Amino acid sequence: MPHPNPSCCVITPVGPGHQTLAEEARRSVAAAAAADPGPFATIDVLTLDDTKARHGRSNRRNTGIEIAAERGFDWLFFLDADDLMVEQAFSFMTGLHRAYDAVWGLIFEMGVNGAPRLRAGQATTLSSLGDLLAHDPYLTLQMGHFVRTEVARQIKFDPEMDCGEDFKYYLSVWLDHRCIKIKRPFFLNRRGRHSVGPRSATGAMWRPAVERTTLAFRIDHAARLPGPPPDRRSRLVVTGYPRSGTTLVYQMLRRSLLDVATLDDEAPVRPSLAEGPPHLATKRPLDVFEMPELIADAPADLDLKVVIMIRDLRAVVTSIHRSVPDDYFIGYDHQYFVPPEGSPRYVNPGVIAIHTAIARTLQAKSDRVRVMVVRYEDLLKAPEALQERLARTFGLRYRDWFANFAAADAPPPLALALNGVRALDPSRRDAWREPKHAARIRDQFTACPQLFSLLKQYGYTDDDAWFDPYRPGGRPPS
Repeated sequence: MPHPNPSCCVITPVGPGHQTLAEEARRSVAAAAAADPGPFATIDVLTLDDTKARHGRSNRRNTGIEIAAERGFDWLFFLDADDLMVEQAFSFMTGLHRAYDAVWGLIFEMGVNGAPRLRAGQATTLSSLGDLLAHDPYLTLQMGHFVRTEVARQIKFDPEMDCGEDFKYYLSVWLDHRCIKIKRPFFLNRRGRHSVGPRSATGAMWRPAVERTTLAFRIDHAARLPGPPPDRRSRLVVTGYPRSGTTLVYQMLRRSLLDVATLDDEAPVRPSLAEGPPHLATKRPLDVFEMPELIADAPADLDLKVVIMIRDLRAVVTSIHRSVPDDYFIGYDHQYFVPPEGSPRYVNPGVIAIHTAIARTLQAKSDRVRVMVVRYEDLLKAPEALQERLARTFGLRYRDWFANFAAADAPPPLALALNGVRALDPSRRDAWREPKHAARIRDQFTACPQLFSLLKQYGYTDDDAWFDPYRPGGRPPS
């Protein structure tokens, strides 16, 4: 039986340049303990020196866990040296120490010259692993939290990781233990004062590390994660611009998804709205034209999850499809229709019409419809990050990594659209710049100046200076 008045040890690793900040952190703990110790009979601070950067913060935290356990502390709190304990922190734990194994609070932060404030957009409460995985990690948890000593001792921090070890630890705690995030802050995160050293990490390094860590967790523990609600059906629709990665993403989903049926060919989603498997993923670029009506017509028990693929329009209008090897597949005005029999015809809607359809889809969203716009270039650059974002947005479970998609053959219709199954090749991102495409770029953007504004709207350019070499008197790439 736990002691009715447990003890708490505050663990603080001290990295290079943090000696003065660590003393301020220690004083903040003393002030909080004096103001109201809450349920704790004893509160102590354990600082662990790493000012010469010989250990790393994970090793220091793990050492602190062991020392605290040996000294008989029931609870731990992890307070970084550049953070400050909130005066009411210990009092907020009253009652929670009996019901939970780990407790987090609101993210409360302050810039170097700013006033303390709550992080905007954060999840103010979390009560399950499913809740945690459904939110952007930046808006969920931070290091300062209370945890039972035996729980932290069982899990510990991965000393091999210089970045993302925090979230790996959080996920492991939430997987097997009673956890909660409450609407009270425990500490003040003083941003912009992180330690430096050979094993330090930046914010820019943190997100990709956490996304990879979270995705690995999803795959390794898929059987224990929440599946689709038993009383709901769903359709995951991959649509958007042709030649923008719709087939590539769909093949990745086919190889990776649990719970969701897939098809061997491109097919419209509408016939499956009222019948078919409970959960189905489809792929068809032209479905984007029907999305507002599909949203309106979807049965009450069906959730629509829509992935809209976009791409640098200079690459779109210079793309080739094996079915039409001697011409560009899509232009600003039309694209080729490839019938099962007979010759392809340049009659289907082109770039401008597709853009209008995408805009209509984004305006037609409802509570039962989630839409995610995906840039093809982001897929090439970081498939793991995209896979994690899709899981977080749509509540997906996986059995494999997107990056392994090329290890399996695609059905012939999908292989044709892919121009063959092959590993991702980021070097082809700017293939539109090749000299052989110069006339095509000039003709398309001259005939349809709206393409310039769409490029800027999609975030691919800030101005039109890139086109100067293609204007009369300019010198295109050669």
